[in-house]
Amino acid sequence: MEKGIERILAKTIELEEKVGALYRLFAGLFPEDRGFWNSLADEEARHASIITRAGESLIEEGNFPLAALDPNLENIKSKIAEVTDTIAQFQRAQLTRVDALIRALEIEVGSSEFFFQFALDLPFKSPAHDMLRTMTSENKNHITKILHRVKSFRLYVFEPRTDYP
Repeated sequence: MEKGIERILAKTIELEEKVGALYRLFAGLFPEDRGFWNSLADEEARHASIITRAGESLIEEGNFPLAALDPNLENIKSKIAEVTDTIAQFQRAQLTRVDALIRALEIEVGSSEFFFQFALDLPFKSPAHDMLRTMTSENKNHITKILHRVKSFRLYVFEPRTDYP
């Protein structure tokens, strides 16, 4: 079972890193929003680090909350491919700041971190669980930050795009 957990953790970390790379791309494409995107990218890098440290600790303790992970490795791989495709789309097409915000919101809302939230609402107590709780709280904050930025464009009602070139 530990090898399965380790594979899922490795792919979850890869997903965090890939989302961070997307946000770094957005920082380069949209200089007026550079600080915003770099901040989110930094938090994604921190999430990858938290998952690494907490995962190692919890596996070592034999206390990993299995409910915290998307049990389907293919789902995680699919999300990584989706973010990779988004990076390629933004590299080759002239999409807008609003497109970037909407795509980021879609990614954050659809992230596998809701599994962490579910598991961390359970009554576990350990420093590793606390690290994962912090990360999950930050991810919710990403959604709030992105929504706030969307509202600053006076876009209060929108349909997320799914037809990227």
